Amino acid sequence: MATHQQSLELYAASFNDKEFSSSNHISKALLTQSEWLAPMVTHAFGSSALYGSRNFPLSFVTEGMGSTKKISSTDLSYKIAVMGRPKKTSMIAQTSYTAADRPGRGHTKFKVIFADRWFHKSLSLYSPSRIECRVQNDPIAVAGGWEYDLMLMSPSAEAYIPFTDVTAGAIWGRGVAKVGKERSRGVESRSHTPFAIQNQLSVVRDTYKLAGNVKNKVMVLEIKVDGKTFKFWTQWEMYYRQLEFKEKCESDLWYSEYNKDENGVIHVDDEDSGEVVTSGAGMLAQIPNTDSYSILTTNKIENLVTDIFFNASDADIVNVDVYTGTGGMREADRAMKLSSAGFIALGDKMISGEGRNLQYGAYFNTYRHPDGHTVNFKKLPLMDKGVMADISTRHPIDNLPLESYNMYCVDMSTYDGQRNVQYVSESGREEINKVVPGMSPLPDGYNDTLYASTDIDAASVEWMKTQGIQLMKPTNCFKLFCQFN
Repeated sequence: MATHQQSLELYAASFNDKEFSSSNHISKALLTQSEWLAPMVTHAFGSSALYGSRNFPLSFVTEGMGSTKKISSTDLSYKIAVMGRPKKTSMIAQTSYTAADRPGRGHTKFKVIFADRWFHKSLSLYSPSRIECRVQNDPIAVAGGWEYDLMLMSPSAEAYIPFTDVTAGAIWGRGVAKVGKERSRGVESRSHTPFAIQNQLSVVRDTYKLAGNVKNKVMVLEIKVDGKTFKFWTQWEMYYRQLEFKEKCESDLWYSEYNKDENGVIHVDDEDSGEVVTSGAGMLAQIPNTDSYSILTTNKIENLVTDIFFNASDADIVNVDVYTGTGGMREADRAMKLSSAGFIALGDKMISGEGRNLQYGAYFNTYRHPDGHTVNFKKLPLMDKGVMADISTRHPIDNLPLESYNMYCVDMSTYDGQRNVQYVSESGREEINKVVPGMSPLPDGYNDTLYASTDIDAASVEWMKTQGIQLMKPTNCFKLFCQFN
């Protein structure tokens, strides 16, 4: 469960109606202004010592900052149009040539079978060996692909295409369409259209049950904002339950699995209501780029960031955050120290103080990529103590959870005024908080009447919200898993 820090200025107090009214009670405020205050409370938990940004980074930078996409959908699903990178290449699907053949030699046509019909007549193509050819005909559908007639642009009768360039899997690229100097005809075009990413929201709930006289156990939370001090009070246990619920919600934003099959059918039902249970794709399910490591090096970091952002035209210089646990922070520090050891003296940087009062320790957490990108390694406690860490296998050297060594790179940039990471909820059901009264006294600030919903000596506070997380540019992120054979 999430824990608090002393810098939050939490302290115990005996409740009295002169000092604490219902208007400064968190639970009461949530009950009456849930849609407005729920994001504020996420921010409030992080107002001191960056508590929220460290423990609930996805909730904090989106919902907590008031940045929420609201949808109206009967089945809680939504779509986002994404424009991918322009397609410039096609792959050889199959070949009938042998290593002894000389395709194109003597200015002759030769046939190549590509996997798709992306290239068209008159287009210049470049083989993996950088040899230019021209498409002489419209492609013809054949078994296993599309057949093209090509001719070499080279003036030499001895020139030909090497066998490695026409083997299955070889990648060819397109150039411009070159035509005759007179009476040429128009050429075909290929369109780039957005593709749709589909996701859906999850409906999550939690319940806080009160029994006996727990309502009189009071705590005070002081929040300093813009030079002012705001005081909220609530029950000890309810406060921790709120933090626990936020931790569960944060974990779900990272790890949730999309549960519609290829036919759009959900096979999980709620046995109480008979309704389907929707589960949206969390952060990790949306990131397509995956790699692994056992011992981290700066070369691994550099190559990964290069691969992800080299062809991203709208991400010339980006700041990316790599979320990881204690193990991953150690790996990043060790990799950068090892790489820099031959260039700078670390002794005077690692040791500070005077006389007998010396301090050892200085740690790297930022990597500056040669292309100008800044990679910030950020510790996510969820990866040390969350549910995935608890069920994770152990690192063979230091016995920490392997989840603590995994690294999730998230592009937190803003493109065209829009955050790459978007928090999504259903309009009207962003967050709902209700009380189910019983014979147990309700928390102060709630409407306690002569009516009870049950004769049991208990009452409950119900929390329910719709939530999802959406990456607008998922290809600008990657997952790096720590693995040992």
